[in-house]
Amino acid sequence: MMEEDNVDAYLQRVEEVISTLRGLGETMEETMVVQKLLRSLLAKFNPKVSTVEDRNNPYQIRLDEFHSILTAYEMII
Repeated sequence: MMEEDNVDAYLQRVEEVISTLRGLGETMEETMVVQKLLRSLLAKFNPKVSTVEDRNNPYQIRLDEFHSILTAYEMII
């Protein structure tokens, strides 16, 4: 994620990459994508990343739910 990106633009790019990889036959689990996204976010999202990681099953979150969480958080920061 780059400093000038918003959550929607960033996740749209990620989803395009995922679609391309799946089109080439790669299997990508949503949980793996969420794990990688958690590590790639800017420092301003660290409080939300910590909250997601503190859940009982942090990596069982779906991509669309993760998108909603980040979008809502982005609106208040």
